[in-house]
Amino acid sequence: MTTMRNEREEDGVALETSYFFFDEDFAVELEKSTRSEMDSNKILFTYPTQISIMNHLTFQGRKDMASVSKNFRRSDAIMPYRVPDVQILKARQRDRGRIDIGDYGITFAPSTNGGCSSTFRCRCTVSGGYVPDDCKVSMKKWVQHHFNRRGTKIETLTLEGFPYCLEDCTEMEVKHLKMLNVDNPHPTESTWFPGILTDSVRTTFLFKDDTFLKAPVIKFNMMIGDEDLIPLLRAHKITQIATLEIHQIIFYANTFVQQKRPIDFQFHFEFYRSRDSHAFLLKATGLEAKRTFFRNTKCITIEGVHAELNIIKKDEGVIKWMMGLMAPSAPAKTAKALDAKKKVAKGQRTTHKRTVRTSVHFRRPVTLKTARNSRYLRKAAPATAKMDHFRVIQHPLTTESAMKKIEEHNTLVFLVNNDANKYQIKEAVQKLYNVKAQKVNTLITPLQQKKAYVRLTADYDALDVANKIGVI
Repeated sequence: MTTMRNEREEDGVALETSYFFFDEDFAVELEKSTRSEMDSNKILFTYPTQISIMNHLTFQGRKDMASVSKNFRRSDAIMPYRVPDVQILKARQRDRGRIDIGDYGITFAPSTNGGCSSTFRCRCTVSGGYVPDDCKVSMKKWVQHHFNRRGTKIETLTLEGFPYCLEDCTEMEVKHLKMLNVDNPHPTESTWFPGILTDSVRTTFLFKDDTFLKAPVIKFNMMIGDEDLIPLLRAHKITQIATLEIHQIIFYANTFVQQKRPIDFQFHFEFYRSRDSHAFLLKATGLEAKRTFFRNTKCITIEGVHAELNIIKKDEGVIKWMMGLMAPSAPAKTAKALDAKKKVAKGQRTTHKRTVRTSVHFRRPVTLKTARNSRYLRKAAPATAKMDHFRVIQHPLTTESAMKKIEEHNTLVFLVNNDANKYQIKEAVQKLYNVKAQKVNTLITPLQQKKAYVRLTADYDALDVANKIGVI
């Protein structure tokens, strides 16, 4: 591991020393004058092929601040680069919430993303040394201060560049990090974090150096939509990151055995989505990775990143962890093997019951036919019958032949609709005149009109009915 140290003055302001960390395998030959020996009190954490330096430059007598961020990747020619570090100042109200803690070079600076009040980000810069106990308390107070001061509901909280994500600070990050469809408002290690991939996703896992090898306790926060970051997994040439088929992840970190307090390591990876919208689920702890569905979208479910660990110690104290997702769990394989064993022991010979047929015809089975059950009405108002009794009978006839039928044959004569049948005529007479018809005869006249002869039953007299109607 190579460390570069730079000192710089700008505009009469003395800037502190900046440290940059490069891996020996990826770094190019640097000038001997810029090299220095590893200082365990200064170097605390580094990324393998990408180095994110997020420093906030403050000028004397001004309120605004500028941020400098540089990314290095494996394909870039890494040359000596000078970035001004933070000028140590005490916390002041005019600095818009900026807090500098003592002489430790730790700076917290709030910033908004695209002017959206529901998104809140901050960056932490550490110039050297490890964070003492008083700084841990200040981290927690600083986050609480800004949540209470804004007075708005913050949907997203992103803490960038925090190499000291302690227990109290990490829990606060997770509690105020709102994800989609999270049942538990205060996520823990066993909470599912669903989300949809946007332009880029950065996930940070936090480990304890002592407990990670025994029983990994993984906590993470997630930032969505950072377009300036370089995909770390792509630099490692991992197969098909867009489809979430992660086979191996290489992680480099410094170990400091000489320090008697536990250090939090960060496992950092990035990936970009393809044109299709992929959904994913991440679980904080677990044993295996499996394919599932989330919102009808195929995705990979990573129940933690517990994997086979190949630990290779180097002379410089760097541990190389090559992590690959575990195969399906052993019980599933055992059940499948036992099922195959039973089938082999049983053999291929089986007895079949002969079907008795009594017909030479083969017919398809009668399937269920359900009535229509529409979810909404196809018509706003129910349709009425077009051929009602008022339309069936047009008017009675009062000709001499019709009167003769009434007197001699107890029969009424009507002109009816051409489309009406005898059943409709009989029903219409019953409804209009409240009499029962014994027989109905019809004919079509030369004028193309339908004439109906309705003979009443013996209980009714055609003369009385004609008198009521007004025919006579």
